[in-house]
Amino acid sequence: MRVESAIYAGFEMSLYYDPMLAKLIVWGETRADAIMRMKRALREYRIVGIKTNIPFHMRVLENTPFLGGQFDTSFIDENMESITARKEHYIEPAVAAAVLLHHQRRQKAIVMPAAPAQNGDNAWKRAGRREQLR
Repeated sequence: MRVESAIYAGFEMSLYYDPMLAKLIVWGETRADAIMRMKRALREYRIVGIKTNIPFHMRVLENTPFLGGQFDTSFIDENMESITARKEHYIEPAVAAAVLLHHQRRQKAIVMPAAPAQNGDNAWKRAGRREQLR
């Protein structure tokens, strides 16, 4: 990761500042590695005193077409609605999916009663075998 900027501690920003105050550069052996590094760098980036577009960039990096490499110079214009969509829309389905998964795991645990030990078999071995079957 590298940051290019002319800003320094104590720098006073004019009301007429250039919106590109700094440039964050990441790289990786693959595109997926670079995206992962950029997301981490943006999460760790700290700028105080002014509003930034870091949340917007995070949403771009989580956008399905972008992740799939389906983008060109009109990407932002064509995907603005999905990029700026509020994540609250996804909370209810996510909660429902989590509840279903939890319920399925509990049912699976109930269906697998412990069998009596045979030929040196014990509960630890059976539990390990069941875990490998998942």
